[in-house]
Amino acid sequence: MSWIELDVSPAVFQARLVSNTDVWHFNVGMIKAPFFALIIGIIGCFQGMKVGGDAESLGRQTSAAVVMAIFMVIVADALFSIFFAIVGV
Repeated sequence: MSWIELDVSPAVFQARLVSNTDVWHFNVGMIKAPFFALIIGIIGCFQGMKVGGDAESLGRQTSAAVVMAIFMVIVADALFSIFFAIVGV
């Protein structure tokens, strides 16, 4: 897409990607991933336990779980950003 939309060739894209990222970016992702997974799992289980005996309840709770999980992951990511900014990384 960078080639089509921005006229940046794949070689230039790769060179800039390698020069502007380091191992720490990968490590930050690996640090945050378990927390996000835990949030999603807890919310999914919580909403799943609230499902009633009909399909409408299942759909309603599934939608609620997705919306709540997305929102909480965004909040957690913001908290991680604040933490890493304070730490100076």
